[in-house]
Amino acid sequence: RYKSSGHSHSDYKRFALDLVLHYAEGLKDYSVSKVQAMADDFFSSVQRNEVPDYQMYAFSPQLIHLMNRIGTTIAISGSPIESLAPLKRILNLGDLRATTLRQRNGTYTGEVDVNLALDYEKEKIVKEYVTEDVDLERSFAFGYTMQYLPLLEAVGNSFVVCSNPELLSFAGSKGW
Repeated sequence: RYKSSGHSHSDYKRFALDLVLHYAEGLKDYSVSKVQAMADDFFSSVQRNEVPDYQMYAFSPQLIHLMNRIGTTIAISGSPIESLAPLKRILNLGDLRATTLRQRNGTYTGEVDVNLALDYEKEKIVKEYVTEDVDLERSFAFGYTMQYLPLLEAVGNSFVVCSNPELLSFAGSKGW
């Protein structure tokens, strides 16, 4: 449905809610440690170019390296933490905040704790990091959906990396 939609803010929100809920339900009763091990195995395959349909932008390692020289690199993503944890290590991210699923006794319950695919959840995270010690004018944010507006609007250097017409139009009006 989302692929054939206009990719509007409301289309993405419905998609983000459904996708994360289905992901949580799909992992219900699975071992957290097993899923984490599978994520590590998957990214090992990605690094060996054995996953033809998976795309990690070629510029990502260089961009993160550059950003790490300037300050702390924090990835805030709506993707599940399980799928991104290996990237924190691979790309040498300073911190990673992502969608989290409820766990009990080392097993997934099928419920969502925090869905960071949603803009209002990202906004809460931004507020945690914005302190008087943070120079927002020298801070950078990269986003590809309208859900990233809380990050993009909070910093002095905002970059849109997508083809989403709604976000591109908004970004153009802001000079990003």
